[in-house]
Amino acid sequence: MKDLVFNGPRPYDSEPLEKFLKQEFGESAKMTSVLHPRVLVTGVLADRRPASLHFFRNFDVPDEDWDAAQSMSPFSSPPKPSDQLVWRAARGTGAAPSFFRAMGPFLDGGMIANNPTLDALTEVHKHNRLVRGDSSCSFGLVVSLGTGVPPPMHVQSFDVFKPESIWDATNVLMGARALGELLVDQATATHGPVVERARAWCQMLGVPYFRFSSPMSSDVGLDETDDRILVKMLWETRVYVIQNYKEFAELGRLLTS
Repeated sequence: MKDLVFNGPRPYDSEPLEKFLKQEFGESAKMTSVLHPRVLVTGVLADRRPASLHFFRNFDVPDEDWDAAQSMSPFSSPPKPSDQLVWRAARGTGAAPSFFRAMGPFLDGGMIANNPTLDALTEVHKHNRLVRGDSSCSFGLVVSLGTGVPPPMHVQSFDVFKPESIWDATNVLMGARALGELLVDQATATHGPVVERARAWCQMLGVPYFRFSSPMSSDVGLDETDDRILVKMLWETRVYVIQNYKEFAELGRLLTS
């Protein structure tokens, strides 16, 4: 499948991906057809400035009035959960810029919330505040699963200034590129401070927090198709699981107690 989806130059043709999503989820399945568990999937409404974080849900928000919201906003409202096709939600949340074309107004949710732990916890808090009583839910524990932590790399030049020579111009170009990469890295950060903030939030609530993300020996691209690299990544993840067996065992104990 990876060789069919990631085929040709970027941005990749979306048709093979959409065909796969329709086969997996069905062409007519709606978000509300997923009865359990409750699902939150991130997307970015990029047809406005500032862009807005959107959750594809399989449930209605208690205070949400879609008609009123549409009449008050200059932008069209996203479909209700009962109207939102599952495959289109999956396509929208996977619309990574430069990899795939946008899905209507949607881009990949990772542009705003690449590690959406705090955003999901905030949604649960909002839900509890609105419904209260029997319909509210408490936090038992929080499990955050990452996709791997690449090794740190040395940055030779990151300064941008007025060049006084051709050599300076080269350094300025390198610095501008490094700053661009820095902005992208921080906007899409999945580890570091974003993890520590989620951990601290849970500790203040007295809620167990688990974060699992295997260290990687190299930075593996989103569209990597080389089986050797992918198998190595799987092996490194397996080693990570063994090394952190006690933490996984504690998670299992809490889930089954």
